Amino acid sequence: MAGLLGGSLLTASIYTLFNPTEVYASDDEEEEEEEGEDEDDLVTGQFEMDPFIVNLASGTRYMRVKIAAEYDLKLLNKIEKKAGKKSGKEPSLTPKDSKDIPALIAQKNTKIRDGIITVLGSKKANDVLPPEGKEALKTELLDKLNDAIGFDDPVITSIYFTDFIIQ
Repeated sequence: MAGLLGGSLLTASIYTLFNPTEVYASDDEEEEEEEGEDEDDLVTGQFEMDPFIVNLASGTRYMRVKIAAEYDLKLLNKIEKKAGKKSGKEPSLTPKDSKDIPALIAQKNTKIRDGIITVLGSKKANDVLPPEGKEALKTELLDKLNDAIGFDDPVITSIYFTDFIIQ
């Protein structure tokens, strides 16, 4: 038992040596840090879109892509609150499920899907197969998504491919 206790003390001492602020931080200091959070800190949510199946520009191959989008929740809430004040309705704010699409974005679903299909259909397999091609495609799709949504500030912060097949 003494050996086990001694090992725990040694581990705690080493932890304290390399992480002193975490060990010695009082509850008051932790509360102050939480209260003093910068309002510009990015708070995000995510939603996943239905798959896209598109003929590529070469005409003989097609692509199947599934995309997840990350959005700025604080910015979206501000936009919804403004829209709620104008219409006199209470905004829906956050989705109930992490896979739900926020209402203000879902209203633009047709325009979003059209923009994504247009971008994907303009590509050749050789353009998007290498890693740098995928990254360039993400950047182009991100711009297209934010354009389709049509807010002054970009609400979508990142996109991720959750499925990517070319045949």
